[in-house]
Amino acid sequence: MNVYYWACPNGTLLLDFSDPLEEQDWKQWLDVQDVVDPDLDIYDDIDLERFGEDGLIYFRTSSAEDGTRGELTFPIEQALVLVRAKKLTCKERG
Repeated sequence: MNVYYWACPNGTLLLDFSDPLEEQDWKQWLDVQDVVDPDLDIYDDIDLERFGEDGLIYFRTSSAEDGTRGELTFPIEQALVLVRAKKLTCKERG
């Protein structure tokens, strides 16, 4: 698996490390919030909990409405496709 994450102060970012020596501009990073809740009206916070052996990424969430805690899962393969697509788009733009 070549998807890794970085938990920064304002989000959880996914990156493609299939070529670990290749420099990745910040524009290539995929913020989980932008994928699952781009309008910021469902989740106030999304934190990575773990990469599951079942092919899913598990996140802990808090509701934007009332702060209740919840769980969100996302397929690892789908995350990798999205990360690589964003990386290609950034390279094409130059």
